[in-house]
Amino acid sequence: MVDVSVPGDRIEASSKSSTEDTAAEEQTKKKRPSKGKRDRYSKLIQRLQTQISENPEGFTFDEVVLPPSLQANDKQRLKLIEQMERYQHAVLTSPGG
Repeated sequence: MVDVSVPGDRIEASSKSSTEDTAAEEQTKKKRPSKGKRDRYSKLIQRLQTQISENPEGFTFDEVVLPPSLQANDKQRLKLIEQMERYQHAVLTSPGG
């Protein structure tokens, strides 16, 4: 049997495929917040967890002042609140809490 394919066609086809893969990755890839933003968020989490640990029954989010970036972003704010409510529940239901 004789191979009648042209080598250039294979290269072109495979490079087109990799270009499509790269474009798809770029669309699905989300950018990370900067290191400074991640550090500030971590410090906020630690501060809130400390407040919850000190007074788990009396802690409410009504008294918490969130940074403007979280006040403006409903999705992130709700995620933070849910995370802290889970932490508060864990502290309340732990044997020492």
